[in-house]
Amino acid sequence: MNDLKLHYPNRNAANFLVNVTSGFLLLWNTIKPLLPPKVQEKTMVLSTASTKRNLRSNLSQERLESQYGGLVAEADSMALSVH
Repeated sequence: MNDLKLHYPNRNAANFLVNVTSGFLLLWNTIKPLLPPKVQEKTMVLSTASTKRNLRSNLSQERLESQYGGLVAEADSMALSVH
């Protein structure tokens, strides 16, 4: 794990946690201050009500599954995650 941190620090551009419950949101707000600022900035915790709107504003339709308002069929989403 330390090798991964050394060679690939903060490799992903954004983290989206979608359709979270109010209980998880409470937990998130408790642990968020313990995380590094860079991780806090790029992590979006989205409730069910705000999921589609936020995902559509942050991701292109070509990379977003149809259930969230994008153009990708659910079966094709696995292929996108490999790139």
